[in-house]
Amino acid sequence: MGEKQDLGRFVFGGVLGTLGALFLDPQQGRRRRKELVDRAGALFRQTGARVYDMSQLDDVTLARKVETEGVRDVESLLHLPGTPAPMHQ
Repeated sequence: MGEKQDLGRFVFGGVLGTLGALFLDPQQGRRRRKELVDRAGALFRQTGARVYDMSQLDDVTLARKVETEGVRDVESLLHLPGTPAPMHQ
């Protein structure tokens, strides 16, 4: 267990040192930090937009969207296999 923990700390330290060198680089660190902030912001905006779009769907539209993604014949995921779905009891 001790060797695994030491290796994990070594790898973590290496990754942390590499990231520090990249982002604190006096010549290109500012550009890298700005790019990271821009990409993270874009990711959050895209994710938020997708969540908002999905929240606006009614049950029928959501069911059709799930079917178009390749999932079919699912009545409810809230029951055990072989037992009837709660809405059919």
